[in-house]
Amino acid sequence: MSTFLNYIRPIITDDQVRLGRVNDGGYVVNERSLKDAKLISLGINNDWSFEESFLTYSSNAVMMYDGSVSKNIFLKIFLVDLVEIVSLKFLLKSFTGPFFITYLKKTYADFLTYLSFKKITSKSNVKFFKEFVSNKANKIKLNDIIQNNYIKGDSFFLKIDIEGDEYRIYEDIIMNNDFISGMVIEFHDIDVMQSKFIEIIEALKKHFYITHIHANNYSHFSDELSSLCIYEISFINKRLHPNNPVSFQSGVYNKEGLDSSNNPKTKDFIIEF
Repeated sequence: MSTFLNYIRPIITDDQVRLGRVNDGGYVVNERSLKDAKLISLGINNDWSFEESFLTYSSNAVMMYDGSVSKNIFLKIFLVDLVEIVSLKFLLKSFTGPFFITYLKKTYADFLTYLSFKKITSKSNVKFFKEFVSNKANKIKLNDIIQNNYIKGDSFFLKIDIEGDEYRIYEDIIMNNDFISGMVIEFHDIDVMQSKFIEIIEALKKHFYITHIHANNYSHFSDELSSLCIYEISFINKRLHPNNPVSFQSGVYNKEGLDSSNNPKTKDFIIEF
């Protein structure tokens, strides 16, 4: 067993559900941490299936942050597709059947993405902010988001997939732990960030239990870790699990029916304690 896995050994819980689509974009979390929570979602790219699933568990506010996308950006991608279709270059290439069909499928998919984003952001309890969240200068701070949206009695669930900036915002999580019911964080480049990763995990475990782990098989294998280098890790606030927790002891760790390979073209990575 990888020594690295000892730091993220999950406890056993009986209320796990998968939010979001099969493969990349879906996460396994605890149902009790979703109840009556507001969702702060950091990083959505072109997939908001997690946020859509969350809305089936809570009617509270969903706040999505991502500086790389917007409704206009998705519309522009689709319009570029349409312009390309009427170009001479496209017409010459389209004599090859596979190219024509593949491009039409892409155009249709981009159109559906635009419509889907427009639909979810039109909901009265969903707000989208074209902003990156980090502790860097000129970026929105997680602490400010929580404090500006907190009303007495509120709790927040965090979904964090921000390509490395998760290492920069953990102090804001610790600072606001009383208001956070649970979270799922995708940790990147753990091989490079191993010491910082362990520091953060140990700090978070003072306030939260780890309830689920999953290796993202889009990442590379590290000999030092004896594992992949990107992990999706779910947490629940200790106040929501007052009984003495039982940790997963040994064997293959897999939540049948919930876990799914991020990259559908390859098998899921086997985690074994």
